[in-house]
Amino acid sequence: MIIDSSTPISERIGMARRRLKLKGVEVAARMPSRPIASTYSSWERGVARPKPQTIMELASVLEVAPEFLLGYTNDYRINPDGSYPCLEGTTVTNADGKAVRLAPNKDVTFSAAYFKFLGLNPEQCILVKASDSSMSPTLSKHDLALIDHSNKTPLERDLYALLVDDRIWFRWLEPDLDGSIKVINQDGSVTVAKDESLVIIGRVTAIVHSR
Repeated sequence: MIIDSSTPISERIGMARRRLKLKGVEVAARMPSRPIASTYSSWERGVARPKPQTIMELASVLEVAPEFLLGYTNDYRINPDGSYPCLEGTTVTNADGKAVRLAPNKDVTFSAAYFKFLGLNPEQCILVKASDSSMSPTLSKHDLALIDHSNKTPLERDLYALLVDDRIWFRWLEPDLDGSIKVINQDGSVTVAKDESLVIIGRVTAIVHSR
């Protein structure tokens, strides 16, 4: 298979299918979700993009690594330790109602065992790079933060990623008894906000420091 990093998922699916000398209807029939032939065809034609769970099914049937289909690697072989690169970006609506797509960082991978150790679903996580050092030394410019997008409700003081306009801010959040949330900067200064006024992306579960 001749590919480069820009090869889209549609072409990668087709390449993997042809490697096994299968027809599209045969691939669809072997998938647990049993998509209809026209749905599978739309993926190869690039008209539609399969969902994350569907990509996992495709990778299993086509005997390739999910990372290959997603374009994180050009090596189709299945990684024996189940490494996950940084996941697909997600779209978050800011306080003005504007949809902002968060671009993931693809330079670092985490093993399936690491996600299991943290009790996280990799499909609910995103890795982003800090754009400034406002939270240093906890999180400095160019550090990478692994965000659990499914955890948006602070139950105690903890580090969270927030969406402010179209930028990601990292702040300590602490719930108060009156239902408000304290937004705490690294220097200890506090802003009090109502929960509905905050756009919380998720909890920071791990930080990869740069030096």
